[in-house]
Amino acid sequence: HEVYMELRRTLTVIEYEPNHIISIRKLENAGITKGDLMAFCEEVYEAAPDDEYFSILSLKQDGFVSGLFDFGFQDWFYANVLLSDERFTSGTMYGAYVFRKDGKEPMIRTLLEERIQAHGSIDVYDLMDELTGRYGCGISDRYDIDKKLYGSAVYHDRFTDRLYPDQDAFEREVEETEVLYQ
Repeated sequence: HEVYMELRRTLTVIEYEPNHIISIRKLENAGITKGDLMAFCEEVYEAAPDDEYFSILSLKQDGFVSGLFDFGFQDWFYANVLLSDERFTSGTMYGAYVFRKDGKEPMIRTLLEERIQAHGSIDVYDLMDELTGRYGCGISDRYDIDKKLYGSAVYHDRFTDRLYPDQDAFEREVEETEVLYQ
């Protein structure tokens, strides 16, 4: 296992889809060098946000393009290229690689908390759609979000099925709503 991880870290082999690898020799025969892969990592490092989560899918949505994309690999391949670069920390979340470049260890709970914070409040299903559509996460069980957030400051209003960064944010929204309807 250590040998395999070293081969991946040195870009000698790259996983192009789950449990399927391709060697650098085959890639070189197709016109992709190790230098191209390292240049791709550099391009991503320059384009990726400094202090938030990203995935290959979210980078593409934000307008990131690379000549390496012309080879038509799935996002899994490009994510596995990034795994070789120690400047990125990564985590697998619901079947997708999610990265950071600020050194913080990616965790699903932190991603959920950050997305809820960014929205102020969000419907559980809208959050699931965002995780799928923005990061490529294949989340199907809405109750898994509750499990991941258990013990955090996030407040879940079960009546409206909305998530808030904390109970204070929920109470502020309730007060603002009451003022609108008086």
